[in-house]
Amino acid sequence: MDARVERLSELESQAVVLDLLRQLFLAGPTLGLVEGVAALQPDSLRLSPEGHAALETIASLAGENSSRQREWVEALQVEYTRLFIGPLDPRVQPYASFHLSSNRSVVSEETLAVREAYARSGLVVERLNSLPDDHLGVELEFLFALTRAAADADDAAESSRLLAERREFVRLHCATWFEQVADEMAKESSESFYLAIGTLLRSCVRA
Repeated sequence: MDARVERLSELESQAVVLDLLRQLFLAGPTLGLVEGVAALQPDSLRLSPEGHAALETIASLAGENSSRQREWVEALQVEYTRLFIGPLDPRVQPYASFHLSSNRSVVSEETLAVREAYARSGLVVERLNSLPDDHLGVELEFLFALTRAAADADDAAESSRLLAERREFVRLHCATWFEQVADEMAKESSESFYLAIGTLLRSCVRA
């Protein structure tokens, strides 16, 4: 396979994963998301072994629950709320500041740092003004935007620049706390769907 075509295939595959994760963490599990997952063909994507296995599990679960899709999605929504929203303190905090600041604040210097990174990129982060800048879903939205832009770039130099920006953002802002979120999901939930989502999230910062 030509190197340029292979690179584009990898970027398209990464965009599929980031699109799934950003949708989930921005809006929770929905019927539309589950229907999209059920239609995925993991073997057609160029992913790491752990990413492929996680996506295969998620797609398999969606297929197995197709006859009771609405009930399954409702159960996933209940678990999502328990894990990431509350009613009191969520079991897994979806904010970088909580994981990276010494006082576990929900707003910190990290919030301002990612805001500056978004501004420097010039890319549109759709949910930027409706959620804190360092919310997991917003950071995934930014990684998706960078990946999509790199895949769509007209020349190799611009694509490489965008990928370098993505690597730097992951290194500075995502690597440590995405891993922590994945670990906490594995600790706090026994739901196979969320265990696989945690593995998929972890694969994004190990790629």
